[in-house]
Amino acid sequence: MSISVDSSSMKVLLVTGLSGSGKSTAVKCLEDLGYFCIDNLPVPMIPSLFDLPTEHWNDCNHVAIVVDSRDAQHISLLPALVHTLRQRMDTIEILFLEASDGILRQRFSETRRRHPLSPNGTVEDGIKKEKALLEPLKEISFVLNTSAMNDPELKRFVHQRYSLSQDRSRMSIIVQSFGFKHGIPLNADLVFDVRFLRNPFFETKLRSLTGLDQSVARFVLSQKDAETFLSKVRDMLTFLISCYEKEGKSYLHIAIGCTGGQHRSVSIVEAISSMLSDMGYQSKVEHREIERNRIQST
Repeated sequence: MSISVDSSSMKVLLVTGLSGSGKSTAVKCLEDLGYFCIDNLPVPMIPSLFDLPTEHWNDCNHVAIVVDSRDAQHISLLPALVHTLRQRMDTIEILFLEASDGILRQRFSETRRRHPLSPNGTVEDGIKKEKALLEPLKEISFVLNTSAMNDPELKRFVHQRYSLSQDRSRMSIIVQSFGFKHGIPLNADLVFDVRFLRNPFFETKLRSLTGLDQSVARFVLSQKDAETFLSKVRDMLTFLISCYEKEGKSYLHIAIGCTGGQHRSVSIVEAISSMLSDMGYQSKVEHREIERNRIQST
């Protein structure tokens, strides 16, 4: 397989992963973001895209290609092809979506669809076959576990990581609050536990509020331990972000957890976002439990 055209300025995103993990949702979001999206392209045909004259790509230099187990006969060729592409492309990335077996079974049950690798067998058989087939590809990919994500949360992630409008010269950072009793965010790079701080929940006047309210923020951030924690986090992030950027890492997901995800973690996330701004980094703030409560109440 040869690639004859100089496509050094083209950004290519290969979208792959397990059936039922959210690839269709991710691709729809990428299309809305301005990517030229191609679904279910056989692996041997990928090089022919880049045999087109360069001028054909002038208006669509961000391309997303979905390749998965539907092309089971050729999927094993993809790692070698990616190696070849990376010698010619300015940027090429593989986004691999996965979810737990239980979640995948649930999603197939809800949609009443058959698994593509087990049309006459069980969903469990299909999941097992697909995992084995795609494992070599997973090893060279950015892996996103969507088990705990609904469609809006997956779309927000794709928009944050792959938006064409943001400045790609600096790392894209998400700072997220969460409650440990609702589970740790599966895709977080760094997780901090702030349950060592005094809890506003036990203050009658503060219980019904959140860390976004000034009175709660004052209660949390005025604690000596909070000041020490934020100082140490600043030192750590100053060191880590610089190292990550040197290694070409473009995305960082920081998760801050307390018990319920309503008070301490929320105030700390807001403080860290402000800190990152002072350091010259833009960050996107997400308050997982507050957002879920808002959606459930509408």
